[in-house]
Amino acid sequence: MKTILSRNLSLLAIVALGSPLLTGCASNQALRASLADRSDLIRNLKSENQAIRERLQLVTYDRDQLELTLSERAIVPEMETREASMGSVPPPELNDSGLAAVGVELERRGDSVVFTIPSAITFGSGSATLSSAGEQALGAVAKRLKADFAGEVLFFVEGHTDGERIRRSKFRSNRELSGARARAVHSYLVTHGRIDDKRFVVVSHGPHQPIDTNSTAKGRARNRRVEIVVRNK
Repeated sequence: MKTILSRNLSLLAIVALGSPLLTGCASNQALRASLADRSDLIRNLKSENQAIRERLQLVTYDRDQLELTLSERAIVPEMETREASMGSVPPPELNDSGLAAVGVELERRGDSVVFTIPSAITFGSGSATLSSAGEQALGAVAKRLKADFAGEVLFFVEGHTDGERIRRSKFRSNRELSGARARAVHSYLVTHGRIDDKRFVVVSHGPHQPIDTNSTAKGRARNRRVEIVVRNK
């Protein structure tokens, strides 16, 4: 009898000692499952956060474009009124005088004379820093401006881009890029071309005045340009 009682007490002791271990195993499994759930939740939240950031960037870009468009529309009536009050530019001889050799196009557009300088020869992609070829072209343009347009005429330096969204550039929009390029051309003509700064008006059009389609590489290349438009005061 004592032997049986002693054996039962031993079994009870073993069960009692084993119960915390079993409970501990179950608790560890629950903790691991909870940890896995939290890890999955963190990954999902990070993914959602990235998507929200990308969406925010797109919405911010669209808002900036809308603000710039509204700003441009506010300026256009004033520009049209000013242009309507201008007379015709005295017509110079439209021989290129070496302009074509440096990549510059010269044409008459209504009452204005237009020098078109493709961005391909003046700036790198997404850049507003003049290339050596661009400086050479602007040197030739400066000579023509001083020789052919003395007196009361203004030089409108107008920057244009294609319709592609900017992806790798320090500029946030095509409007900013075209403005920076127009200012670079203006600065060169004043500093190196020795033309009086008061004769210049600098304009940034961005992608809003294309001269060709934006659906082909050739068309986009033509749209990326700086124009120097000569008008009377």
